Amino acid sequence: MFLTDTPAAFEKHLPKATQAFLKTDSGVLPLQNLSEISGEIRQPGRQLETFDDGPVLVRSEDPRVEQTVEVLLESEADSGDEDELHLAVRIYRAGKPLPLPFLPTATCAMKTDSGIWRLHEVVVSLRVPLGDPDFLKTLSHALGPSQMGVLESSALSGLRTLATAEVSYASAFPELGFACTLSDLGGAGAGEPSSHAALMINDALASGTMGGYSFAITDCSGSPVDHFRVVATPVNPDSGVRALFVPTNRPSSGFSDDGQAATCLRDGEPLP
Repeated sequence: MFLTDTPAAFEKHLPKATQAFLKTDSGVLPLQNLSEISGEIRQPGRQLETFDDGPVLVRSEDPRVEQTVEVLLESEADSGDEDELHLAVRIYRAGKPLPLPFLPTATCAMKTDSGIWRLHEVVVSLRVPLGDPDFLKTLSHALGPSQMGVLESSALSGLRTLATAEVSYASAFPELGFACTLSDLGGAGAGEPSSHAALMINDALASGTMGGYSFAITDCSGSPVDHFRVVATPVNPDSGVRALFVPTNRPSSGFSDDGQAATCLRDGEPLP
């Protein structure tokens, strides 16, 4: 029903009374939101699988961002011509459950009519299992998409500030090349700039921790130093935000979904 290609195919599985009502006023019932579920999981570039057996009914994978959405059948009450399905949605990034402040669930009451299964009632809820210690642990770390976007944007800004400061440092101290420690780029209040306190970044960034991210300069090599990378990793690895990096003297940047510096530096993908 939810994986049909056209609105007509979706409406076929609605009660006849609902079909007649939609012909007079299609904007009252929020059925468009339900039919758009299939559009979300069937976006171009996604890999869609359906299963007849097992708890997973539908799996939609987006390899570009390593994100997977699964619709699971938690339980079913079948009484012949009536069926009640209890469904849950799980979201994974890079193979790990994405922490959410709630667990989305839906109960679909189906009935057969003229040989067709029809949706007679749907109840959508946000379940919060307060008695589950594992859930409560992830709850304290959960971030919404908008929060994640703000944190990542701030971290990218910090990385680019560091990359710019590195270029300025190498120009000021050509015998040393690029700096290999954040403290060498900082040093607010130290008086005159020096190679160990260049006064090029603020105290917050020089401390290595800012806005939910830890910053570090790594892969320093050469004499004078002619190669480096700056990397930002989430302070809380369960937050769902990505690890980010900027390579030597380039505006380009990359990321890894698992939030780990080693993965980011070894296998990081370029940001679009």
